[in-house]
Amino acid sequence: MLRGETVTLRAVERSDLPAIHAMRNNPDLEGLVYGAPIPHPMAELEAQFEAEQQIPTDQRVDCKFVIDRGGTVVGRCDLFDIDRVSGTGRIGVTVDAGHQDAGIGTECVMLLLRYAFRDLGLRRVWCDILADNRRSIRMCEKCGLREEGRLRSHYWYDGAQRDAVVMGILREEWEAR
Repeated sequence: MLRGETVTLRAVERSDLPAIHAMRNNPDLEGLVYGAPIPHPMAELEAQFEAEQQIPTDQRVDCKFVIDRGGTVVGRCDLFDIDRVSGTGRIGVTVDAGHQDAGIGTECVMLLLRYAFRDLGLRRVWCDILADNRRSIRMCEKCGLREEGRLRSHYWYDGAQRDAVVMGILREEWEAR
């Protein structure tokens, strides 16, 4: 469990699945994360949840959290594709539409970075973001991530191929902040 000033990042529980299901099926949110939004049935989320519960914690390459604010699930975030040999991991944050523009995403990224660098000992954390998603790019810049490159025509979103921006931060850059 990761505690911030206004949010707590905690493990996903079965009772959180309806809130996650609603976010995963919101085309405005999901499209910004994955490009073309794809419907996700509840049974799929339940099966993923069950499968993840079978993996010992120390063998997982994904850390999935819900964003809890005052007892309400307001989003989800992940530290995933963790490569313990290379010391790298990716982050992703989704804040429910009704809770955006309140600094929640920024606080979550800061908590994920602290966890990745201080607790897991990673050396680099990165993400990729639709190049049109200025809000998420600004959020990452506030947290010290910088643009490392561009994946041309990487996502299909809103009827067109879109670029993705790769952003990252090294442990020593995070420590110097």
